[in-house]
Amino acid sequence: MKMHQKNKGGDQSIAGVIIAAICIIIYLFALVQAAVRLYLSVDQRKITAESEFAYITGLALSAGNQGFMDDRFVNTVNSALSSSRSIEALIISGPEGEYAFERQRTRGYVD
Repeated sequence: MKMHQKNKGGDQSIAGVIIAAICIIIYLFALVQAAVRLYLSVDQRKITAESEFAYITGLALSAGNQGFMDDRFVNTVNSALSSSRSIEALIISGPEGEYAFERQRTRGYVD
C-alpha cells in the first residue's frame, strides 16, 4: 500500500514539472516577442527621425539662402519642427554661432 501512495505522488510531480515547463516556455516566448517589438519600434522611430531630419534640413537650407536667422527662417524651422513627430529639438550652426530650436519651449524653474 505504501508503494501505491508513492507512485501517485510521483505522477503529480511529473504533471507539475510539465505544467511548469509549459509556463516557462510561454514566458520565454513573451519575452522574445516583447524584445522584437521593442527593437522594431526603435528601428521605425529611427527611420522616421532620419526622414524628418532630411526634410527639415532641406527647408532650412532653402530658407537660409534667402536670409539666415531672419523671421522667415525662424518661422520655417519652428513650423517644420512642430510638425515633426520624432524630433524634439535642433541645433543649427551658423557663421556667428549655434542656434537652438525646440518643439516645446521650456520655461525656467520658479522657486
